[in-house]
Amino acid sequence: MGTKQYSLASWLAHQGKKKREGKLSSRQANMLQQVGVVWNPGKENRIRWEEQYKNLVEFRKAKPKRWPNWSSTEKKERTLARWCYYNRLWYYGRVKEVGKFPKYRIQKLNEIGFEWVPSDRNKRWQKNYEEVKRFRKKHPNKWPSP
Repeated sequence: MGTKQYSLASWLAHQGKKKREGKLSSRQANMLQQVGVVWNPGKENRIRWEEQYKNLVEFRKAKPKRWPNWSSTEKKERTLARWCYYNRLWYYGRVKEVGKFPKYRIQKLNEIGFEWVPSDRNKRWQKNYEEVKRFRKKHPNKWPSP
């Protein structure tokens, strides 16, 4: 999901919260309903999540040594990469508008060995750490500068 789409999704989630709290005007609620906003999207969201989960399971069966990548040329893989990213954000509490990440989803993702911290991030960190270590060994009284 692009930054603008994520921002809109966050805004819509906030509007849903305002509606539940009685803080959204009926005019605003009606306007949003006219463009297709569903005020109780729980079932629809669960169905979409399950579909993406199945897609991820299929992806992992076809490519067991890797996870979906943002930079793939395949649109379906990029969509899965965004879905994985969003689930990580939600799991770590960075998507506050939608509440806590459901335990059954954590369990399902754990069952397939979901990487809560992507391994490529760990590899990049390790690579940078090794470079800093070499730099400090060569220049013990200096730090890398921008």
